[in-house]
This record gives sequence, structure tokens and C-alpha cells, in this order.
Amino acid sequence: MPYVLKDYFEFLDELRTSGHTNMLGAAPYIRARFGVSIRKAKEILLLWINMFEDREKSGLISKKKMKVTERTVVEFTYEDEDD
Repeated sequence: MPYVLKDYFEFLDELRTSGHTNMLGAAPYIRARFGVSIRKAKEILLLWINMFEDREKSGLISKKKMKVTERTVVEFTYEDEDD
């Protein structure tokens, strides 16, 4: 099933806010939630990490609530392929 980047980022933002895990170890959580391979989960996590500061500076996420706003890129989809 294809997911929009916003879906992954919202999940990761909420996971970060919860304090449930160190975000460097979040790939298994992505895998469990979205059913993607661990390799793809790591790619998604790396993209989220690399874009985090830019999204924060541009107002796409709030420092207080860490919620993704509607301005997040939504045309990017990530289809999981069988590995």
C-alpha cells in the first residue's frame, strides 16, 4: 500500500514527542506501523532526520506539539516493494 510522506512524518513526529524511543532506533517502529521492509524503514527515518531541522525552521512543525502542518509535501509517495 502506498503511503504519503506526511503519514510517515506524522507518525515519527508523534513517536518523538512521546519519548518512547530514541529516534535513531525508530526504524522497527516504522516497519511495524506501516509494514515496510527494514531497509525502507531506515530510508524513511533518514529522510525524516535530514528534513527535521528544515521543517522546524520553515514552520512545518511546531516546536511545542511537533505536529505536521498541511504545508508538508504530500505528493511524495513511497510504495513498498517486496524484498
